Formats: sequence, C-alpha cells, structure tokens
Amino acid sequence: MENQFITIEEARKILGISRAQMYNYTHRKLFPYYRPTGRKLYFKKEDLYAFIEKGHVASVCETEQMANEIARRKS
Repeated sequence: MENQFITIEEARKILGISRAQMYNYTHRKLFPYYRPTGRKLYFKKEDLYAFIEKGHVASVCETEQMANEIARRKS
C-alpha cells in the first residue's frame, strides 16, 4: 500500500469512531499521526489498518491450533 495521507475525517470513518474519540486516541498516541503545520492532523491508512489488526481476537479454532502446537513442542 502506498504512503497515502488522509485527514482526520477519513481516518475516523475507517475506524468507525467519533471525532472526539479520534482526538482521544491521538492524545494517547495509540497510532502514529502527522502534524506538519502544527494544526491539522494527517494519518497513513496503513497505520490505521495495523492498529485495527492489533485488536485481533483468536477464534476457538485458532486457539486450539496454538494449544496443539505448544503441546507438540513440549512432547
């Protein structure tokens, strides 16, 4: 994916959150952002998608596979 910069409005639509929540996330530095002029915020889509992927919750099948792999290694 190309380094495409997007505005806060486009970013919050990708994440499905409010403008206030978006500012809360940037304040807490949960993902990178850019502020070249000291005012307007910009984001890279790839950074937002990486943030979303961090919230991956393993399915029962994935958890069982991991448990089986660990058990095999210990044998």
